[in-house]
Amino acid sequence: MKEARKCVCTALLVFMVVLLSSSTLFMKENKERNQAQHSLIWDMKSMILSIIDESWFHGNRQVVVNTEDKKPSHVVLSPNLTTCHPSFSDDNKPVYCCPPKRKSEEPFINFQFPDPSTQPVRVRRPAHVMDKDKDFVGKRQADIHCIFCTGAYNQQHSNSLMKIHRSWMFFPWHRMMIYFHERILGSLIGDDTFALPFWNWDAPEGMHVPDMFLNGSFVDTERDSSHLPPQVVDVNFDEQERGLGHEEQKAYNVGFMYTQMISAAKKPELFMGCPYKAGGDGYCNAPGTVEDAPHNTLHYWMGSNLNPERENMGAFYSAARDPIFYSHHSNIDRLWEVWRELRSSNNVPGDSDWLDTHFFFHNEKSQLLRVRIRDVLDIMKLSYTFDWVENPWINARPKPSVPPHMARQILRMRNSNNHDTGGLLLITSDFGPTGRILDTILRVQVQRPRTHRMREEKEDEEEVLVVYGIDVKNDVYAKFDVYVNAVDEITISPTTREFAGTFVNMRRGVTVVMNKDDITVDKKTHIKLGISELLEDLEADEDESIWVSLVPKVNTEDIKPSHVVLSPNLTTCHPSYTEQHKHVKCCPPKRLSEEPIIDFQFPDPSAQPIRVRRPAHVMSQDIDFVAKYNKAIAIMKSLPYDDPRNFMRQANIHCTFCTGAYNQQHFNTLMSVHMSWIFFPWHRMMIYFHERILGDLIGDDTFALPFWNWDSPVGMHVPDMFLNGSLSDKQRDGSHLPPQVVDSNYQGKERGLASKEQKAYNVGLMYTQMISAAKKPELFMGCPFKAGKDGYCKSPGTLENAPHNTLHYWMGSSLRHEREDMGSLYSAARDPIFYSHHSNIDRLWEVWRKLLNSKNIDPEDPDWLDTEFFFHNEKSQLVRVKIRDALDITKLRYTFEEVVNPWSHINARPKPAVPPHMAKQMLKMRNNDNGGLLLTASDFGRTGRILDNVVRVQVQRPRTNRTKNEIEYEEEVLVVYGIDIKTDVYAKFDVYVNAVDENAINPTTREFAGTFVNMRRGVKEMMNEDDVAVDHMKSNLKLGISELLEDLEADGDESIWVSLVPQGDTGVNISIDGIRIEYLR
Repeated sequence: MKEARKCVCTALLVFMVVLLSSSTLFMKENKERNQAQHSLIWDMKSMILSIIDESWFHGNRQVVVNTEDKKPSHVVLSPNLTTCHPSFSDDNKPVYCCPPKRKSEEPFINFQFPDPSTQPVRVRRPAHVMDKDKDFVGKRQADIHCIFCTGAYNQQHSNSLMKIHRSWMFFPWHRMMIYFHERILGSLIGDDTFALPFWNWDAPEGMHVPDMFLNGSFVDTERDSSHLPPQVVDVNFDEQERGLGHEEQKAYNVGFMYTQMISAAKKPELFMGCPYKAGGDGYCNAPGTVEDAPHNTLHYWMGSNLNPERENMGAFYSAARDPIFYSHHSNIDRLWEVWRELRSSNNVPGDSDWLDTHFFFHNEKSQLLRVRIRDVLDIMKLSYTFDWVENPWINARPKPSVPPHMARQILRMRNSNNHDTGGLLLITSDFGPTGRILDTILRVQVQRPRTHRMREEKEDEEEVLVVYGIDVKNDVYAKFDVYVNAVDEITISPTTREFAGTFVNMRRGVTVVMNKDDITVDKKTHIKLGISELLEDLEADEDESIWVSLVPKVNTEDIKPSHVVLSPNLTTCHPSYTEQHKHVKCCPPKRLSEEPIIDFQFPDPSAQPIRVRRPAHVMSQDIDFVAKYNKAIAIMKSLPYDDPRNFMRQANIHCTFCTGAYNQQHFNTLMSVHMSWIFFPWHRMMIYFHERILGDLIGDDTFALPFWNWDSPVGMHVPDMFLNGSLSDKQRDGSHLPPQVVDSNYQGKERGLASKEQKAYNVGLMYTQMISAAKKPELFMGCPFKAGKDGYCKSPGTLENAPHNTLHYWMGSSLRHEREDMGSLYSAARDPIFYSHHSNIDRLWEVWRKLLNSKNIDPEDPDWLDTEFFFHNEKSQLVRVKIRDALDITKLRYTFEEVVNPWSHINARPKPAVPPHMAKQMLKMRNNDNGGLLLTASDFGRTGRILDNVVRVQVQRPRTNRTKNEIEYEEEVLVVYGIDIKTDVYAKFDVYVNAVDENAINPTTREFAGTFVNMRRGVKEMMNEDDVAVDHMKSNLKLGISELLEDLEADGDESIWVSLVPQGDTGVNISIDGIRIEYLR
């Protein structure tokens, strides 16, 4: 009954809002109505809305639970207070920015303006003046800035991260942050007139660190000591000292302020930043002039040059730990007011998406307040103001460095000599899909859409220079300046008219642990600079084109070259966490980028004997070898962790590279060495160096890793050597130890076959995976994974799917959540059997290359051949290896003992479960039976198809009755595309062709085409906010079926029936977009 009354009351209140809104509209058409009456109606409407809001969001907790995920028809930007992503520094230390408990668990109230009858106006005065006031005190709330400025919160109703930099939110958010900070400080000392001083760095008398911040509670030890008084600030700091005298630097600063506050910032978007709205589509990334500099530049100038992130002020996450932060932003806030006064009209956006964007802060009573931007626009209503000071930059309009008529002549000569560019001159202003690297000054001729504009046109529309697609590759301080019609860039500075503005990337300093389904935003940004006044001063307003110079200032080493090969970025290593949020220490103790790197050299054949790898089940009988191997592992385990030869360090190589802990070099796309053509060469070189380290530890340069010969019946069990001593591992499935026969196609539960049947089953699987489904390199090795987001692919080869993945999972402990050790990528290499498992994988790569008996066995693409990896050798040196180095095992000085491969025998070729002519008749009858599991459309639409049951799909074949030569030249390939694994789980399905009864099909029958296996990572990575998440991109499965169709006598058929059969109850986590047939040369 209470809920019913509440609903009725709310409905009445809504009805009243509608009536009041109608009254408001009526009043707009009747201008003689009293403005006070209009305000009264508006206040009544707001009050009713707040009652509804408070009623639904605080009066009944049950309603909150049921409605919190319902997205309204129109969403304004707001943080989702149920989310706060943890943050970590580059050296993987947690940075505690999130509040002790979720803010969503606190009641919040809507912001109300201070009562002017009880709240005196706080007057903010210059900090250099307030130095003389000895009674002044300070306090800080640093973590508010950390969480909102690094993207720790998601947006409400969206999985997009929320940021308050680089957009029109920058000014209002920071205004309210320091507003509440100021009120809290005043409340703590019982002074309701207390006001934050502003650091008046835009005026010569305030261009130094104010003395008050050098002692007591205001001091911060994390500052650049060379920038303390009497050093003059550099408002356009390039990371390097400019070397100007004090007066020259002050003049430089004043000229810079004119550009940032006046000539480049004549419209709100230019000064304030781009219009950032709710959702992924509403995201933008373009700061206003003052945010770029002096805001960012002075942050960095103030931070300590002894800290890697220039903490405190030099990084977003730590900036507010320095008390000077609040005076810095007090001046930023003042300059917003000054700019609005300079632009007496059109000085704030009228967009309701901006006005209704809301934030949350705690007030002086520790209450959580919701504040809208529309609440922050009138500082008098907020009961504070600024002491008037002179702004010398207002009248500091720069002059051209070269008389314009002379500059035009010189620039015309540049035009005529454009054929002699030297790589610096570009006459096209769009740099194409790969962009242009800013590793030197770029001079670009930019065409102007309009010339000879009237003064009225200029006042109405500002001409804007847009530098777009700016991509800073790492979380670094990066900066470039922009000049127009500069004859000599060396002579240009903010005191000259050719200076148009600057771009500054300020570092976050932390990485944020994102959820798997969080939306990462394109990190590319742009800057917009007003140039109407500049062109007038340069007498270029009538010119059809202008020359724009982009002048790099800081961190050009992070710029992408013209062609990029796949390589890990060793400055990055994302921390890893289990599903239980436990930190898994996979990253090395220090960044690999800090170590010297040597290029790989093949061993000297005159000094290095050939290592011979032999079957593990045979070598288990060699007591001396087993003792030697145990000793080597024991020594390796005893080494300190900071030694890269340590056993856990070796294991963590797999953890970092196989779970996506490293970014790619020059890209924010994560790098993984599974599910693509780099799977075989990367693992080859991992165990190559592991083997050499083991041999070196025991002084035996002939030591070779045994291979677990699980593809042959004699080796289809766990080798005895791995059951005891240093080679044992407690994290294994105890039911799978000898005499249990391995299941090479393990589905996550026992198959229940007798040993002989299981061995035959395994041999049949090997035939399909090594021969019939793998007749082309891409089918066996995986898809061509190249650098960048566009080069990413996710399609494993046949052998990686199984037995590689399946035996990993089969070996892992059934008692562990992630089936550690072998059953998860992050922990697999902690089990010594991992190396013998991969020794056999490596052997089978060599066997397949010989079976193919063709020169076309390795990709010739330089993107593959030049892909780079990094491993430590037996001397603890970091070695750079290219794939082209890994292709000849003779040069690598190892080989494999010859063994019989029973699956390669002609007798291992599977036979159809049902005679083909009978199967065809039965399948024709199926055509007329639409029993719910049959699909005649092989594309499953935008939502895909959940594999919660067997799915049978009729797939059309583009070509039939191909000749033998055509079949040899082009393999017919069955492609299951858009495979989406919903969570990090072991998931598996088998693929059958023309199966009459799926229950009768297995790898010993010809209808079996192959399998897809998703191996779990076991950890999630703490990604940077702007990293491109690729681990959740959809996968493909490609299976060669030419031989299969021949055996099923289906090569002349226009269509085939494909059955997708989920295994081990894992299908509920799998969705598929469709099936098609392709041809692969």
